[in-house]
Amino acid sequence: MYHQFLNQAAYALDQSIWSVLLKNFIITAYLPATEYKTKYYSEQDMENNAAGFYGAHPAYYNTWIYEAAKKDKNDAYWQTQHNIGTGASSFHDGSLNNAACQYLFIDSYDNVVINKDGLFNRSFVFNSLGIPTTSKTFQH
Repeated sequence: MYHQFLNQAAYALDQSIWSVLLKNFIITAYLPATEYKTKYYSEQDMENNAAGFYGAHPAYYNTWIYEAAKKDKNDAYWQTQHNIGTGASSFHDGSLNNAACQYLFIDSYDNVVINKDGLFNRSFVFNSLGIPTTSKTFQH
């Protein structure tokens, strides 16, 4: 019983320390958002793409919104990529290193567990810790 409480306390301490440390980093949102037409991509495709992308780029978080057809446009998902790290430059995305991301993140995408011993859900880190955010514009 003692070891169970000790493990829980150590886990909570890790979460507390990392929640403070992460505020020293920056979340970069890459703009403009990328269009994925619904005639080619389903919501499940968007989730699968995000989960697969995180395997190679663990410091990222992809979000998307659905937009119904307007005038002469099709229904689409608009995806924005976010990255946690030191901030993007012209030649480097400044990502938090892979080992730290593997330690931090419980999931790749919502409810897709990749590390049951991770400290946080990916969406929590990007949306709820109050980490400063900036944007980087790029050409498609």
